[in-house]
Amino acid sequence: MKIIINPAVTWCKGYKKALLMHLHDEKVQSVPLSVIEVIEYIATCKKTNYQDILIRFSAHADVVKSYLDFLRHNKWLLEVPSFVAYQPISIEPSPVLKIRNFYIEISENTRLDWFENIAKWLRKHRATHSLIVSFANDSKQAYENASDIFNSAKRHGFNQCGILLPKHLKNENVYFGIRHNLDFFLAQPNSDYKTEINGVEVITLPNDIVHKGSHLQSNLYSCRHNKLGTYRADNIFINKNKYVYPHPFDLYLFGKAENSLDLSNVINSPKTKSYFSMSKDKIDKCRICEYRLSCTNSLWNRQDKDILSSAPNNCTYDPTEGVWHDTTVTSTTCKL
Repeated sequence: MKIIINPAVTWCKGYKKALLMHLHDEKVQSVPLSVIEVIEYIATCKKTNYQDILIRFSAHADVVKSYLDFLRHNKWLLEVPSFVAYQPISIEPSPVLKIRNFYIEISENTRLDWFENIAKWLRKHRATHSLIVSFANDSKQAYENASDIFNSAKRHGFNQCGILLPKHLKNENVYFGIRHNLDFFLAQPNSDYKTEINGVEVITLPNDIVHKGSHLQSNLYSCRHNKLGTYRADNIFINKNKYVYPHPFDLYLFGKAENSLDLSNVINSPKTKSYFSMSKDKIDKCRICEYRLSCTNSLWNRQDKDILSSAPNNCTYDPTEGVWHDTTVTSTTCKL
């Protein structure tokens, strides 16, 4: 049996970076140099097996065996019969952005026909499966609109429907008309909010949610790393005025969506593509940082919200000095 690299991890640019990304996902921070050498060896060697690798790298046998077992367990390395003529394939990232979660701000003016036009397009073209609503105000009409929208969302194939920050709501009877289609609440920090509705999950946001968005890992998020470690989920947020943003916590304006055609144009616009292709190598401070592959700092923690390459406003590490400070470090000078 010979060892090969699973082609499913080669969507990243090169075998080494792809496997290192997965290792950083689980092991965090640093990867021993010997493991990098092993990955390069497997990627370039035509015929090798498990024992051959351990013998070749016997000087680091314990570390190498640990990582090999980890990679095999997660099926990032595969063992296949040596007589099989294996032709490596290249798997590129999908050009279609999958928007997992649709956030919408509902007011008394939110129309059902507008929502259905948008929702059908998201389901058909972006595989969107979760609807999360917030309320612009505490009005009876807004709640009635939400009830109609939840009913429609379930009919059009949304798997989950939830309410963002229900502590904002004052009317205790608001959920009566929507409870049959409600799957979860996202509650505010330190909230004592509880629900008697069977099957409705209450997910409490941490106090530092704006600074650590990666804590929102739940069944309603589909988080992923890009090639250099930027951590985020694929979401879209449309407010009560139909302006489109990446997320309720990141009001980086993409455009306006009066209908699904507008939304299609907005999502395919250069500005939106720049946001979703943003990575830490485009931020001066992060590009030279040794922790960038394992960093889970969310993209919305920008010092300047309108500039994607702005340094994070909550990072106390200085990569030029290699030290952590007591206060935020947002600018560094890279000495070449």
